[in-house]
Amino acid sequence: MQEKLVREVAVVFGLGASARPLLETFAAELDEIAFLARWRELGFASEVNSWLGDGPNEPVSPEAFEEVFGSNNIQDIADRLGLNARTCTEALAFATPAIINPSLEADRTPTASASVKSQVGLTALASLAAIVFTTAWFSARGPAKPAEAPMARVGSASVERPTGLAPSTFSVNLARSGELQYTATLRDQGEKKKLETALAGLEASGTIEVDLGVNRAPWLDSVRELIRDMPTGAEIAISNDLVVVSGFDQAATDILRDRVNGLTIRDAGAGASGRENALASTSFDSMQFPSISDWLDATKLMVLNFPSGGTRLSEGGQAILKSAAKALMRSKTDAIIQIAGYTDSSGSDAGNRRLSQRRADAVLDALVEAGVPRSRLSAVGFGPDDPIADNDTADGRAKNRRIEFRLAD
Repeated sequence: MQEKLVREVAVVFGLGASARPLLETFAAELDEIAFLARWRELGFASEVNSWLGDGPNEPVSPEAFEEVFGSNNIQDIADRLGLNARTCTEALAFATPAIINPSLEADRTPTASASVKSQVGLTALASLAAIVFTTAWFSARGPAKPAEAPMARVGSASVERPTGLAPSTFSVNLARSGELQYTATLRDQGEKKKLETALAGLEASGTIEVDLGVNRAPWLDSVRELIRDMPTGAEIAISNDLVVVSGFDQAATDILRDRVNGLTIRDAGAGASGRENALASTSFDSMQFPSISDWLDATKLMVLNFPSGGTRLSEGGQAILKSAAKALMRSKTDAIIQIAGYTDSSGSDAGNRRLSQRRADAVLDALVEAGVPRSRLSAVGFGPDDPIADNDTADGRAKNRRIEFRLAD
């Protein structure tokens, strides 16, 4: 989910912390293809074309959104979240163009009904560096006046960048039992259904996450061809149009290249970074002159392992950081990167903060040793702050023990 959009909805519509669950609930239930078809059917082809093209994004009124999405669906979401249905309608009408086309700036003016024409002055939260912007409310389907954009703040969990999108991903391996085990992150329910259809009839199990903050999946039509003759123990990892295979011999890899069009297929090989970092390594190596946003995206594919309670990087971790350092040095930017260390909530708060700081320092030292100037890096240990998963489960705790890369403030 786009962090800037979440913040705007939170402030403009007075939703505060409820903005994120509202947008995420809407995203989880959205079949984007059917949704856009409904807009066109009701005479909003011009608006849809602006969202799917180069913009600028044309706004829609809350009344139009309610007709397309359905008042019962809106009321259901509002009831589940304990929110006012009208507020949800206005917020989702405002957010819809940016959700469909996050490559364009979402900080336009919300469109309200003709009865709402007052100007609202809003002061952004301290986390937005106290940037002040003004939002004007216009009549239904009226022109939108751009507001001053807050400075982008980049974090590895949800990187804000010109495209506003993270990669769509699919990872699958063929276990010795003959079962395909997979995980995927896709943009909407329509893509999820398409992947489920591609896997139907196969002995397969896994999870599919829906997130409107990721790109559309260019690999969906090729899934059956990619997995059709997988050897036992083989793995395939996909990020957008990059496919990294492991456990395939050269002949099998060449067959995949012949079968599949529009995707780049690379063999992970037996590099020192290890199979778990094959996709990240290939992403870094393929970057000739990466933007800082693309580099930060690739860091989200890395796996950095530390021994329990320790700070020594594994051999694979050191190798992937060398690849990351080389890619960063090829970028045409002097941006300063913050390395943020996190732990789960086990143990004392003070101990966790010390441990997360030492691990962040270890990553910084590895990047410096690989050639990145120390002046371009900073390391901060946040301990158990800002968990991204439930600390009450082993899986959640594992996700919370992490290193994130972001632009320093």
